[in-house]
Amino acid sequence: ETILLDIGPTSLSRSDLALAIRSISVHLQKMMLSKTNKDDVASIILFGSHTTNNPQNQQEPKYYQGIQILTNIQPPTIKMLEILNQQARTQQDNPTTIHTPSNAIEAIIVATFQQLQTQDIATYSSRRIVVVSTFSTPMDDEGIEDKAAFMDDVR
Repeated sequence: ETILLDIGPTSLSRSDLALAIRSISVHLQKMMLSKTNKDDVASIILFGSHTTNNPQNQQEPKYYQGIQILTNIQPPTIKMLEILNQQARTQQDNPTTIHTPSNAIEAIIVATFQQLQTQDIATYSSRRIVVVSTFSTPMDDEGIEDKAAFMDDVR
C-alpha cells in the first residue's frame, strides 16, 4: 500500500501530525512482524511539503509540486521507520508554513504511477492508497480535466 501523508500547514496540527506518524509507524511495524503476509510492501509519500521529489514533477514542472516520495515501494524495514521518524522530527523543528492549494489529487496520481511502475506486481497485488489528511486546504483544480482523463485511462 501507499501511504499519503498531508504535512501542509493547515492539514494537521503538530500533535495530530505526530500522532499520525506514530500510527503509520505502528502499522508498518505490524506489517514487518506479520507472519501471514510476507509479501506486504509499502511506500510513503508526503504532500503539502516544502520539498518536491517525484518523477511526475520532473516531467511537468508546473504540476506535482510539494509532493515528496519519502520511501519507494518496498517491504517495510527499520530504515523506512527511521526515515519516517526523521521526517517527524524535521516537521516538528521546521513545520511547513507556506500556504499552497492542496495537491491531494496530484499526490494520488504520483502514488498511482509509483504503483504501476512496480516491477514485481505479484508482490504488490493490493494496490491500496491510504490518504491521511483533514482536507482543510482548498483543492487545486488547475488541470483537473487532464488529471481526471489520466485516472480514467489507468482504470
